[in-house]
Amino acid sequence: SVANRLIAILNRADKSLMAQIEDVLREAPESFKAARLDQLLKSVNNLLKGLYGEVGNELQFSLRQFAKNESHFNLAMLDGTAKRAQVVGKLASVSPNTVYAAAMARPFQGVLLKEALTGIEAGIAKKIRETIRMGVVEGQTNAQMVRAIMGSKANGYADGLLDWSRRSIDSLVRTAVNHTSNVARQECYDANSDILRGWMFVATLDGRTTLTCASLSGKIFPIGSGPQPPRHWGCRSTSIPVLKGQDKLFGQRA
Repeated sequence: SVANRLIAILNRADKSLMAQIEDVLREAPESFKAARLDQLLKSVNNLLKGLYGEVGNELQFSLRQFAKNESHFNLAMLDGTAKRAQVVGKLASVSPNTVYAAAMARPFQGVLLKEALTGIEAGIAKKIRETIRMGVVEGQTNAQMVRAIMGSKANGYADGLLDWSRRSIDSLVRTAVNHTSNVARQECYDANSDILRGWMFVATLDGRTTLTCASLSGKIFPIGSGPQPPRHWGCRSTSIPVLKGQDKLFGQRA
């Protein structure tokens, strides 16, 4: 649902974006000069900057709400497990603000959330610039360059550059949500480490599971260490807490 909301923001901006690009194409010199094109594309770049700023604000708002929900859910999950195992004592809660701050401060896939969004914005701007440059050099018509950027109606616009940004946002959202969920779980585990043996890596096992995640699934690691999910873009792996003594039931450990 978060991915759909962000993609809807991009879709609403398509008309304005294409109008800006068409203005650039009308003014682009027949004798191609990169400096002139870069100057013309400033309006497009400014539009993209504002657009991805809106996407970033919506994503951060959604993740903040998600961190709150996950904080409550993980405590309830651990509490239920502890009661069934007849563990006596009150569990320690974790502030949703702490979870959100930790999620934003910890990189996933080597980048912070803000950096990942900036990378997508810069990526689509670069692709648009390169497409127009090559189109001018190769003598393409404006309609051909617009189609390369927008995509064709016959293919549901899935063959255009703008669809790349949609796929990138979708992958980013799924990975960021998993990242926030895992941070919330790990913070909960750390706050209640006195009753835990560790945590178990759990992969979604099907035909799309990577070998890395499949090989880690079922292994137990100490609190605060181990190869935490997400392990890659679009990763669906997660973690579960292991109470002291439970590792003997699973028969596996790192």
